[in-house]
Amino acid sequence: MQVANRTVTDAFVDWNVNCANSPDLWVQFDDQLNTKDFLPLTGEPTDNREIYVQWVEGAALGFQVGESFENRRTYTVEHEDGHEVTGTWTYDHTLRSELKAADEIQPVKCRVVNRGQTPVLSVETAIEIVARFLNEDRSNTGTSYWDWKRDNHDWRKAVANREQVTPYLDAYVVLQEDDIGGPIPQLLEDADITTVV
Repeated sequence: MQVANRTVTDAFVDWNVNCANSPDLWVQFDDQLNTKDFLPLTGEPTDNREIYVQWVEGAALGFQVGESFENRRTYTVEHEDGHEVTGTWTYDHTLRSELKAADEIQPVKCRVVNRGQTPVLSVETAIEIVARFLNEDRSNTGTSYWDWKRDNHDWRKAVANREQVTPYLDAYVVLQEDDIGGPIPQLLEDADITTVV
């Protein structure tokens, strides 16, 4: 499966059972995502924060126009029409917020196992990743991670008992709408079917 000019090799959900955070979809690629794959810039920036939303094969990065950003490096990159644009690559949460404010496609937050850029995913891409890498063969990719967490020393410190991992060992995952950050992974048996995407 190709996403942002990279091959997805695995995925899992960190259910964050030992904290109040929402579950995170983690995706592993065959190589780091690179901003060069999202260039040249296309179209027009958003009205709110002047962010170019760059979609490549189901994943997006944002490039915010501006000369100065606190603690952020600025870049001068080329637009497809030939002019140059100065700005910085946005954080993924900034891009998700911008897309939500513009009433555009509600993107899915993901984390990247490989170092490099952290994109947002289209709902369709996230659904395909979940179907292929989490639900298609639950005895394989998703389970191995949670088996490791169950037996790992850090896991034993993080939860009161090993039974807390049991619901996640053979979990069927769906994506459910979330008011704060877009669709998030959810166990099928715990999901509100009316909000599953």
